[in-house]
Amino acid sequence: CDAEGSLTSDDLDRFYEARIIYREIIQRYPKTEEAKKASHGVILTYWQQKKLNEAREYYERFLQEFGKDDIADNVRSLIGNALFEDKRYKEALDEYEIGAQEFPNGRMREFSSYQAANCLFSLEEFEKSAKSYERFIKDFNKSQVIRDVQFRLAYSYYALKSFKDSLK
Repeated sequence: CDAEGSLTSDDLDRFYEARIIYREIIQRYPKTEEAKKASHGVILTYWQQKKLNEAREYYERFLQEFGKDDIADNVRSLIGNALFEDKRYKEALDEYEIGAQEFPNGRMREFSSYQAANCLFSLEEFEKSAKSYERFIKDFNKSQVIRDVQFRLAYSYYALKSFKDSLK
């Protein structure tokens, strides 16, 4: 990365070279733990370059090859996060919601629920965000982000001019 945090041509070359090596591992050792880790590496290189379509495509291949596990749960969240950072909230929301369906008991469930509600909040869909935040409080009342969720819930009610609810 350069001084401004942008990727340089050297960085891009390294990502490309890493994908070549990862794909070689996948080809030589199919259906092994090494191939699974290498597939995850390919997805991460695409994600780091913000090549989200390629990351999604490879993610779908990953699911077909290795099924739904902790790595897959994490990758779905990473794609959602990259979309969220790019302010592509609707697409990010879709990723988080699909992740919740694919991994109802996954380790990223709390984070994905929080981020899905934040997407609705960012889209100014305050009625939906309020419901999502209420559900989050019910499901994850001991979360580290509970104060932020309570604030955003109150703001959502305020935006809906539901002042009585915003004081809860």
